[in-house]
Amino acid sequence: MRRGVFALFLLCLLPSALQAQDYINQTALEDILEHQYEDLDAIPEVQYHYYILHHSSGNNVLARNTLYKELGDGDLELGKKRARLVELLNRVLIRNLEIGDTLVIPNRFDLDFRAYSPFPRYYPGGRDFDKLFIMDKSIQPSGPTNTASWCAGA
Repeated sequence: MRRGVFALFLLCLLPSALQAQDYINQTALEDILEHQYEDLDAIPEVQYHYYILHHSSGNNVLARNTLYKELGDGDLELGKKRARLVELLNRVLIRNLEIGDTLVIPNRFDLDFRAYSPFPRYYPGGRDFDKLFIMDKSIQPSGPTNTASWCAGA
C-alpha cells in the first residue's frame, strides 16, 4: 500500500519537474534587455496583433517553422532570434505550442524592453515615490492549473 501511494506521489511530481526545464534561457534574455534608451520619450510605440499557430498539414513543427519565418520576414534564423521576445511577452515557449494556440506579436523588435510594457510610460501619481510597483490582478491566473496542484488536491 505504501509503495502505491509513493508511486502516485512521484507521478504527480513528474510533470512539474518536466515543466521546470521549460524556463526561458537567461542568457538569451541578455540580448533583449541590453537595449535601453536614455530618454523614456525616445522609446517608440509598439502595436500588437494576434497570431494563431497554424499549418495546412496540421503538423506542429511545420507550424512553428512558419511562425519563425513570419517573425523573421522570411529569414528562419532571424525569426528564431525574435521568437525569444515573443516567448517572453507571452510567457510561453514556442516549442511547447500546438496548432490553434494564440500569441501576441509586436510589430517592432529589438527595442528597449520598456517599449513592450502594457502600462503607461508615466504615472503622475508616482512622482513622489522612489519606487512604485503596479500590479494588474485582472491578468493574473485565477488558481492552480498545473498537474502537481491537481494531484495534491486529489
